[in-house]
Amino acid sequence: GAGLKGWLPERDGILSALLFLEMLASLKKKTSQLTQSLTKEFGHSYFLRKDYTLSMPINKGEFVNKILPLIPEKILNTKVKEVYTFDGIKIIFSDDSWLLLRPSGTEPLFRSYAETDSLEKTKKLLVFGKKLVYNLSAGSR
Repeated sequence: GAGLKGWLPERDGILSALLFLEMLASLKKKTSQLTQSLTKEFGHSYFLRKDYTLSMPINKGEFVNKILPLIPEKILNTKVKEVYTFDGIKIIFSDDSWLLLRPSGTEPLFRSYAETDSLEKTKKLLVFGKKLVYNLSAGSR
């Protein structure tokens, strides 16, 4: 799903689909033409989400405080540009790829999201996030 700036904080599939249809109609282009145009302008983008179970729930505030000092200056040979702590930890890299680690507020799990310009790198970021959180939760038992 696609998120829309200035709209709902969650991804809204119906609204996204309607806006996409409106774009197709107003530009008089096929989906394949739009995809090619976006890829040409912005490059390839690979987004993945993976949920991981934990032995016990993690407090979001404690999660942020414990993970933040563990984030290295580089991950997978890419420099960390910014780190946001609004709802978990979101790491933005110098190449504009990103990794988001979000503990559930109600279940013993955390969600890991990543987006990069290659499927392999996206998968590796998810693995990095999993190891980081699992090492943290193993050390706090």
